[in-house]
Amino acid sequence: MLDNGEVTIRAVIVPHLSTSYAYRIDSAAGAVVFSGDTGPSEAVSDLARGADVLVHEVMDIDAMIAASSARSPGTAVTLRWSRSDAS
Repeated sequence: MLDNGEVTIRAVIVPHLSTSYAYRIDSAAGAVVFSGDTGPSEAVSDLARGADVLVHEVMDIDAMIAASSARSPGTAVTLRWSRSDAS
């Protein structure tokens, strides 16, 4: 944990293929939690509780699209956006 009196940053280990972390940044302006690809995790749930914003499951959309075009016909790949105005 880092706390300089204005900003507090906490990190927790999350389940993934290699060691991965989720981070919470708290300040007088609010709290933001960042977590990448992970399975179900009480650590992430606890870290995100009460946060103003949660950014989760970050992925490389271009890589997913490229991988989907290399698949055989009939193989579905679903992309879901968290924002309705994403283009």
